Amino acid sequence: MATAAGLQIVDAREDHAPFIAWVVLTAARSHVGHSLFDAYAGGSEEDRLRFLETLVATDARHFIHYANFIVAEVDGRPAAALSGYFADQFGFPELVGGTREVSRRLGWTREEHDAG
Repeated sequence: MATAAGLQIVDAREDHAPFIAWVVLTAARSHVGHSLFDAYAGGSEEDRLRFLETLVATDARHFIHYANFIVAEVDGRPAAALSGYFADQFGFPELVGGTREVSRRLGWTREEHDAG
């Protein structure tokens, strides 16, 4: 952990999930107007963020799971996040498992999950 003038770098915690969801969605859109998560989760911006907030905190660990992030907090509030992971451990196959868990948690039908 490093600190300087109200800045603290911490391992991400589950309570960072809303912020990390926003970071993931913003990063996924950084070079395009419409991201994979916009297409997968559909609905409103709130729906997509709720989907991602649930996805980053699944029991199944994958590349956008909060445990793969560090968070820069300024005066106790998240300001930036950085992710690092090994693709062979936490890649797309693990993400697919995470999406199944999210579908169950959000009460999606099989058809809604398959449409994603």
